[in-house]
Amino acid sequence: MIEYSLYELQPLSALNAKSSKGKKRGMYLRVKNDSGFGYADYFPHVELGDLSVEDVVSGKRDIYFEKALWFATNEKELRQRIAARSFKNHSLYKDGKAEGVLKVKVFGEQDFTKIRKLLQNDVTVRLDSNGTISVDQWNSFLKELGADELGKIDYIEDPGAGDWGQLMVPAAKDFTEREGFDYVIHKANARFLENNGKAIFSSYMGSDLGRYHCWLELMDRGDLELVHGINTPGLYQDQLEIFNCEDGVCTLNESAVDEIYANLNRRSWTCLK
Repeated sequence: MIEYSLYELQPLSALNAKSSKGKKRGMYLRVKNDSGFGYADYFPHVELGDLSVEDVVSGKRDIYFEKALWFATNEKELRQRIAARSFKNHSLYKDGKAEGVLKVKVFGEQDFTKIRKLLQNDVTVRLDSNGTISVDQWNSFLKELGADELGKIDYIEDPGAGDWGQLMVPAAKDFTEREGFDYVIHKANARFLENNGKAIFSSYMGSDLGRYHCWLELMDRGDLELVHGINTPGLYQDQLEIFNCEDGVCTLNESAVDEIYANLNRRSWTCLK
């Protein structure tokens, strides 16, 4: 039997270029088995094409729901088996902080000056333009950089139109289905991992339970030599600090995980169709 419990999160800012700052609805799933209950998080980004929680309640399903159901069925075994280890995590770039591995949101060619200035620091950058800048536009900018500056660009996430294989720096595939990529951005809550070769684990920006499940899969199947992106603090009101991070190295906050499951145990549940 599958049960659900609806919840809302209040973003502190817009989560992506297509979203508003209003409250977002998500759904916890609960599955009963011989050893008790297993839980999972379904937190759709409807503006990006996900099924809404109302769609799921009415009986519709997608790959994101199937992955959530997989977590609900398997999380107990994972929690018992996984040995907690530290992991490396990038930071989201904010003006004034220029150190370590930084993910930089790029909204257009007007940001090229900002990027070049940032590359004057001791940083590694991951540029995310969500397909808004073509390969030719990127290469025109990259040709202006010196070898030292180019070496500080880890990858460009979802480059736009053009042959990704011709990009002067590595490419990472997130939402765009293309050839010629070097890395895969793996949304552990929403997708199944086919192989972990150069997979950068990323949070799907849902509840704290979903962030914890990202960590479980990272510990189970991820390459801990890579720098990942599952720690996304400050997205929502009342978000728990489920990771303790210092100088880009993070460990799990066990007391926050206990609080997650205590909250789940207090919720009311309804049978899902």
